[in-house]
Amino acid sequence: MWNIYESDSQEMQEDLDRLREWNNTWLLDFSIDKCIVRHVRHKLATSYFISRTDGTLCRLAEVGEEKYLGVGLILTKDLK
Repeated sequence: MWNIYESDSQEMQEDLDRLREWNNTWLLDFSIDKCIVRHVRHKLATSYFISRTDGTLCRLAEVGEEKYLGVGLILTKDLK
């Protein structure tokens, strides 16, 4: 079962890497400081990184809950 989560984590990191490449290609940027990670349903310790425009790696912040689209709805890791 953990192998599923590990491969999902690896795919997520690869997606983040491709997103950064796409942004560099099209000379776009986004606010990495506003990017977060919220784990749902698993407790596997994973960390995700994305590179800044200067090439330094930034670890994405992990949160347990987050305000959803600014409408007052709070989503937690158990989706309550």
